[in-house]
Amino acid sequence: MRKLVTLLIAFLLLLSSFVGCTNNSGKTPDDTTTSGEYAETSPETTPSVTDPVSEYTYSTWLSDGHVKVTGEGKAPKDAQTSITVNMAKNEKEAFNISLRADNNVEGIKLVMLDGETDDMKIEIFNEYLIKTGRKYHYPDPLVPYTDSFDVEKNVTKTLMVRFDADENTKAGERKYKFALVHNDKALAEYDITVNVWNFALPEALSCESAVGLSNDQIFMHEKTSGPLSGKIVRAYYDMLVDYGMSPYDLPYDVLNDKADEYMSDPRVTSFRVSHSYNDSTLIKQYEKLKSNPEWLDKAYYYPFDEPGDLTDLQTIEKSCERLKSLTPEIRIVIPFFQNITYDNNTDEVDFLDRYLGIWCPKAPCWNKNGWLADPLGRGYFGDRMAEQKEQGDKIWWYVCWEPGSPYCNLYVNEIGLEHIELFWQQYFYEVDGFLYWASNYWNYVKPYESMATVPHLSSTCYGDGSLLYPGKPVGVDGPVASFRLDCIRNGMEDYDLLLMAEELLGRSWVVDQVKKVSESLTVHTKDAAVYFDVRNTIGDAIEAELNK
Repeated sequence: MRKLVTLLIAFLLLLSSFVGCTNNSGKTPDDTTTSGEYAETSPETTPSVTDPVSEYTYSTWLSDGHVKVTGEGKAPKDAQTSITVNMAKNEKEAFNISLRADNNVEGIKLVMLDGETDDMKIEIFNEYLIKTGRKYHYPDPLVPYTDSFDVEKNVTKTLMVRFDADENTKAGERKYKFALVHNDKALAEYDITVNVWNFALPEALSCESAVGLSNDQIFMHEKTSGPLSGKIVRAYYDMLVDYGMSPYDLPYDVLNDKADEYMSDPRVTSFRVSHSYNDSTLIKQYEKLKSNPEWLDKAYYYPFDEPGDLTDLQTIEKSCERLKSLTPEIRIVIPFFQNITYDNNTDEVDFLDRYLGIWCPKAPCWNKNGWLADPLGRGYFGDRMAEQKEQGDKIWWYVCWEPGSPYCNLYVNEIGLEHIELFWQQYFYEVDGFLYWASNYWNYVKPYESMATVPHLSSTCYGDGSLLYPGKPVGVDGPVASFRLDCIRNGMEDYDLLLMAEELLGRSWVVDQVKKVSESLTVHTKDAAVYFDVRNTIGDAIEAELNK
């Protein structure tokens, strides 16, 4: 990257007088906008806003990394070409560059003109658009940027530029300059300030996680088989782990020595142990896991999903009694969203208390307005979970195709801030982990054409069970992450930020800050300025406390 900066110094000098473009009225916009006509430039001449050409008109602007700019989105009135990114060490934060033109334009390049890269990794992604319903196209697949991109007439194109700081990144403020260039002509320059707080988040995220990953769907959409199959599966697994999500199943069976590396990886916070083997195999797995307390703490059984009636509870009883008798220290998780009456003295929560070591209710069960039934008058569900946590159980939660608005979820057509706020709510309710049922549920869709993944449940639910895209259709060797997956990691990083602030400043202070962003499961801000003001206050407070 330093070589790129050096090669572009001369180009930077040529661009030095270029601060904007002529708009449609012939007036020069202020320094915060670049909306207008194409400006002539060449290596021999300095670009000038007084010499416009009529090839096409365009507008360009910056936004924060969690903002979803739709294909129909137009430049805001306060369009900016400068932005500030605040981040801790061991954190990734991004911003977006959007461009909209009134004609097709091919071969536009994003170049970095200045900035320090020795201790800061910079990644660029092409945000592909996914159609949702008849009207809107939302960004979701984050396809790695190569050397140029194209813009379709009257369709907004957005790139994500992401900064990746590690524990050795220097603290303090640094400046970066980027430019969009077409045929050696400058469309716009962007001034980026990155402020790195003088503290590091944990190298491995604290939020425990579990997510489904289907090998069959990988093979089908990546069109791979044979020896390459294992490699591609591991690539999908590794990408999820890099984004903070631990797939249910390890790439290898627990008894395989190759599984040890994954079980010991601090970024892998959980893994499922198969309960379908015979008793002797279960005992062998158990003995191996007990040999390493870290492995045993991460391991869990997942014998049933979302019980719906008394018959389901009876099935659970039979399965769990076997597991408890053979492998008593391996935790059991059973996601649920109802509260079935087992008998006159026992509701579902009472019943599951016999078996569960990891509780995983659907997130809205914490709603005091009564999402979860209370047939026997046991009281507020959140208090019951607090009691389980005091007894040593883990508390996770989950979302799926529901709940819908005003709850936070992971829909393609939901604002990105709500994906992040889900983890602020997780902190508020003292939940330890997040489970999501699938990351590549493509059974009913062609991933880049549609994300109506669960038509049997809802024709207007986009992206449920799919946080990844296959790379094959877009020429990528391996999986492609989604915009939503990036927001999930941002939320998990914020979760660590909040835990760090609690340790230094007390939970009461942090909760007061969190309530400014999210008062409850259904009352939360959609204003990015509010979110960043609170987040920056917390980051600044941590930095000040650590540097007293």
